[in-house]
Amino acid sequence: MLRVARQRLSREAAPGWCLARAENRRLPVRDAGADLALAGWSLGHAIEWSPQGWRELIEGALQEMRRAVGAGGTLLILETLGTGEQTPRPPTEGLARYYELLEQTHGFQRRWARTDYAFDSPQQAADRLRFFFGDELAGRVLDEQLTIVPECTGFWYRQG
Repeated sequence: MLRVARQRLSREAAPGWCLARAENRRLPVRDAGADLALAGWSLGHAIEWSPQGWRELIEGALQEMRRAVGAGGTLLILETLGTGEQTPRPPTEGLARYYELLEQTHGFQRRWARTDYAFDSPQQAADRLRFFFGDELAGRVLDEQLTIVPECTGFWYRQG
């Protein structure tokens, strides 16, 4: 993703931009040194990987994002609102609690968009989706002969 972003930005962006891969707990920028802090499909994994401590992990990541952008920057979080779904909804109760934390406690605004997956065949769709989304979705793709698999993506944003 960084390679593609660098290629596109090199043609379109003003001088002075920088992209970096980092852990959510420690961003490689000085205080208020960034205009945008983006967490794409990463914070929500804390729900499953750390069921007892997910809130602290996410709170720490949000604090680090705020530090990186300061008062003038933007925080942007992308997460799923349903793979295989036509309309947005949190896929699990844990993610629903996380999204509520963003909106109710931290003042994030939410928008969403359809970001469907497109494949050449139902078999290709099932093969590629099975690893990340599991046998249930892959089976549904084959049963329904889907080449377009719906996906709803949530965008949560706020000023630093």
